[in-house]
Amino acid sequence: MISNSINLKKLSFLNLNYNHFYGTLNPNSTSLFELHHLRYLGLAYNNFSSSIPSEIGNLNRLEVLALAFNDFFGQVPPTISNLTLLTQLYLYNNQLTGSLPLVGNLTNLSIAYFSDNHFSGTIPSSLFNMPFLSDLVLSGNHLTGSFIIPNSSAPSRLNYLFLGNNHFEGQIIEPILKLRNLTNYLQLSDCGMNEFPNILKNLEKLEFIDFSNNRIKGKVPEWLWNLPRLDTVVVSYNLINGFEGPVEEVLVNSSLKILYLDNNYFEGAIPILPLSINMLDVRYNRFTGSVPLSICNCRSLTHLHLTLDTIY
Repeated sequence: MISNSINLKKLSFLNLNYNHFYGTLNPNSTSLFELHHLRYLGLAYNNFSSSIPSEIGNLNRLEVLALAFNDFFGQVPPTISNLTLLTQLYLYNNQLTGSLPLVGNLTNLSIAYFSDNHFSGTIPSSLFNMPFLSDLVLSGNHLTGSFIIPNSSAPSRLNYLFLGNNHFEGQIIEPILKLRNLTNYLQLSDCGMNEFPNILKNLEKLEFIDFSNNRIKGKVPEWLWNLPRLDTVVVSYNLINGFEGPVEEVLVNSSLKILYLDNNYFEGAIPILPLSINMLDVRYNRFTGSVPLSICNCRSLTHLHLTLDTIY
C-alpha cells in the first residue's frame, strides 16, 4: 500500500514502477490523490488489486499515467477525462472491463496502451480524430463490432497500431487505408483474416507487419518486399504455401531484418535472404533441399530456426 503520510505537496514526479507494492488504492487511506502538482505518476509493474479510484481525476496536471501490469479491475472511471494535459496513458495488462475509457477530449494524448485487459464493445471513432495520437495499442481485449475510421479533414498522426486478438466483425483492412501516415507497426494477429490484405501495398511507410495466427492461405505477394521501409514480417501460424513471383530477385534486395514464416505450409527451397537479415524462423513448414550457402554471408544473423523442415 501507499502510505497516507505523503506530505510532499509540491511533488511533480513520482516513479514507483517495478516494486512490490500491493493492496488497494483507497483514497480514504492514501494522500496520493492530494498531490495536485503531479505531472508523472508511475505505479506500473506492482501488485495493486483494486478498481481505479475516481479521485484519479483530481490529478489534473498529470502528463504521464502508468498503471500497467497490476491487477486493477472494473471500469476506468469517467473522471479520467479530467486529465486534459495527459500525453501518455499506460493501462495494459490489468483486469479492466467495460468500454474503452473516454479519452476523446484528452487532445494532448500521444500514446495510449489499453492491451491485455477485458475491454469490450466497439472502438470509439473519436480515437482516430485525436490530433496528436501516434501509438494506439488495443490488442488482447474483447472488442467487437465494425471497425470504423471516420473521414477527417486533418490526417491522422497514428503510426503504431495494434488491433490483434479481438473479435471485430466485417472488414478491418479497408478502413486502415485511411491512415495514410501509418508507419512503424501494424499488428493484426488473430483477426480472422483468410487472405493476404493486398490493399495494404499503398501504406508505403510501414516498417513492421504482424499477421500471425490468422487463416491466411495462398502465397505471400511480391509487392510486400517492395515496401521501402519494411524490416519486419511476421506471418506465423497461417496456411501460406509459398511466395508469389520471383522472390529470389526481390527479397534478396530488400532491407528485411526479421522474418517469421514458421508454422505454415511453405514448400520448395528456402529463398536467398538479404544480407541485412538478423532473425529467421522457418520452423514447421515443408521446405526442402539444402540451406542456401549465402546464409553464411549474413553477418548480422543472430537467430536461426529450421526445425522439422526436410532440409540439410
